[in-house]
Amino acid sequence: MEFSIDPDSYIPHIIAPLEPRLNELNSKQRLILRTVFAMINGQRTIEQIKGQLHLSSQTVDEVLTYLHSIGVIE
Repeated sequence: MEFSIDPDSYIPHIIAPLEPRLNELNSKQRLILRTVFAMINGQRTIEQIKGQLHLSSQTVDEVLTYLHSIGVIE
């Protein structure tokens, strides 16, 4: 994702369902993806999502990048 503003202030939005795209991932990866995906509500910033999860900032960034790359968030 390219940001013209502070990336942590960006508000991601869901544009497609996640489930059909999880088949190739292991159970731990699916759990992490579902956890981050569930926090996306079109109102929370990335910074707020990071603050509410017990995951590293880097992990949340990686998950959001992956979710964007598979076309489920923008």
